[in-house]
Amino acid sequence: MSDSPQTQSQSLDALQRVGPLVHLPALAAEYGVALDAIVNGTGVAAAAFADSDALISYRQCSRILARCAKLTGNPQFGLLLGARTTTADLGQLGALFRAAPTLGQAMVAAVDVQAVNSRGATVYLHRSGDDVVFGYAIYERDAVAQDQLYPMLVAALASVIRELTQGAVVPVEMLLPLRPPVDQRPFDVALGAPLRFDQAEAGVVLPVAALDAPVAGGDPETFNRISSNASAQLAQAQRPWTRRVQRAMRPLILRGAPSTGAMARLLGIELRTLTRHLAREGTTFQTELDATRRAMACELLQTTGLAIADVADALAYAHQASFTDAFRRWTGKTPSDWRAAAA
Repeated sequence: MSDSPQTQSQSLDALQRVGPLVHLPALAAEYGVALDAIVNGTGVAAAAFADSDALISYRQCSRILARCAKLTGNPQFGLLLGARTTTADLGQLGALFRAAPTLGQAMVAAVDVQAVNSRGATVYLHRSGDDVVFGYAIYERDAVAQDQLYPMLVAALASVIRELTQGAVVPVEMLLPLRPPVDQRPFDVALGAPLRFDQAEAGVVLPVAALDAPVAGGDPETFNRISSNASAQLAQAQRPWTRRVQRAMRPLILRGAPSTGAMARLLGIELRTLTRHLAREGTTFQTELDATRRAMACELLQTTGLAIADVADALAYAHQASFTDAFRRWTGKTPSDWRAAAA
C-alpha cells in the first residue's frame, strides 16, 4: 500500500542536519561501541557523522540515538551528547548565533530560521511571568526515543547559551517532559542548573533580563546578512503549508490559544489564505490540531507522570472531560486506560 501524498511529503521533508551528532562516534567509542555497530541496518552511512552539514531523516536520528543508549548501556547518552554541542556544530544557525548582538536577538533569529537545521522539530520562545522559555518541540510523528532527544537538545541549548555569553547567563531552570530518572546526578553535572521533570514542554528557562545579555564577538552587520540569507533559503524551499502548520502547532497549543486565526497571524498570512493553502494540500487546521494534540497527549501520557487534568491543560482544553472525549475518539480508550496499556 503506497503512502498518501501528505505522508510522502512528511517523509521527504523531515530532514535533520547531523549537527551535534558529529560528536556521537567519539562518545560511543568511550563505551567501547564502534560507529559501524550503531549505524548497521539504519540506512545511514558512518561517513555522515564526519560532516555536521550532512542530512539524515529525523526518524533515523531518533532511532540511532535509541540504539546508542542500548548499545552503550547508558540511558543518558543523549544528554551527554547534547552537552558537547558548540555553535560550530550548528552550521549557518551557529554562525547566526555567534554574530547576534544580544542573546535575545540570537534566540528570536533561531525561532525564525531554525528550519534550515531541522524539519522534524522546532524551537520557540515564550514569556512565562518574569521569565522566558526557550523551548524545543518534536513534530515529526514517526520519531522515537524522546527520552534521548529532549535531554540532548536541552543540554545543547544550555551549552550554546553558556558559549555565547561566556557563562554570564545561567538558566533559572531546565524543563523536561520526562519522568524523573532513578539517578539524577548525570543531569545535574551536564546541565549545571535546577531541573524539573514531568513538565509539559522541554526547554531552558531564563530571566527576561538575560535577553539583553551581549553575545561575545557579536557583529550586527554579519548577523543581518546571515539572517537574510537563511530567510531567503527557507523562502526558496517552498515548504508545504501543512508542514509549516505542523511546525508551529505545538508552540501555539502551549500558549493556550490554538485557533486558525492565531496560526494565520503566526505564519504572517490571512486566515482565508491559510485555509485555502491547507485545503489544496488535502487537510484543514482542525485536522492538524487534532493530530498534534493526539501526538502530544500520547507522548505526555507515556513519558511523564502528569495528571490527566494537567495533560488536558497542556493541550489547551478548557475541561478535562473534553480532552477525555477527544482522546477516546482518537484511540478508542480513555487517557488512563491508554497510559496503563502503554506502561
